[in-house]
Amino acid sequence: MGTVTIRKHLGSAQVQDTIAEKGSELYTATASAFLEFTADRTQPEHKGDHAPIDRPGKKNQSATGKAALVRESVLFRGLSLTECEEVALRATEAHFEAGQIVFREGDPVNSISLVVCGRAKITQKSRSGGEVILHMRSKGEVLGGIGMMPGSAQFVTAQALEPCILMLWDSGVFEQLEERFPALRRNIVCIFAERLRSLEQQFLGIANEQVAPRLARTLVRLMEQSPIETRNAMRLDLSREELAQMTGTTPFTVGRLLSAWEERGILQIQRKSLTIQDQGGLISLAQARECAQ
Repeated sequence: MGTVTIRKHLGSAQVQDTIAEKGSELYTATASAFLEFTADRTQPEHKGDHAPIDRPGKKNQSATGKAALVRESVLFRGLSLTECEEVALRATEAHFEAGQIVFREGDPVNSISLVVCGRAKITQKSRSGGEVILHMRSKGEVLGGIGMMPGSAQFVTAQALEPCILMLWDSGVFEQLEERFPALRRNIVCIFAERLRSLEQQFLGIANEQVAPRLARTLVRLMEQSPIETRNAMRLDLSREELAQMTGTTPFTVGRLLSAWEERGILQIQRKSLTIQDQGGLISLAQARECAQ
């Protein structure tokens, strides 16, 4: 009887709200632990201040086009095309240049953002003031705002790595959408579960594995986020310092490994970017327990 009652109430909006809120808190705690574990290893550069937030709110896509973009996202899984059109109509569109800040750690939460095109990095500062990259977000992924109370402080910073277009929902508007479409709450829980799993894998990798396969897997993850037609000669606009932050090592070690892989024809190094030339070779490095150190 007790089990039946619990299962019955797990579907309630109140319980789903609580799960999403606790998921956000758990994700924050796990991210902070990961940050402190990696901060001393990465030794990132101080990059100074960034450009101010710019949200011009351009609306240059058709309602049907926006609905198709919405429907591709995990956040709106289970909604019909008609429902996605309704969701899309409640959003505004914002454009960000490469290097521009979308939101900063400590800013009040006032919107939910979805990446329409481009890529952005999610970072957090350690106690010593260094920056560590936690995640990369690309098309169809939620950049921030979900599972957090409106007005609460952002615990990460989001910065465009390349020209980005975002769809933004005001926090109050999104709460109304959650009431109208309960599937959103279930999807938020799934998103947090996947993010926690990703952080756990990164933490375990840093604790137990050598740097070379970790770096190779990081590059494979970034490669998989790019369009299929560009993967065989994909350019990653990331510096050695940024790759070191994502991998939990030093820029010197990243540079040494990349140089060794360049000699093998797997990639080509530019000043603040690299181009993947041998996709299969990179995947083999990622799958190996040990590779050239």
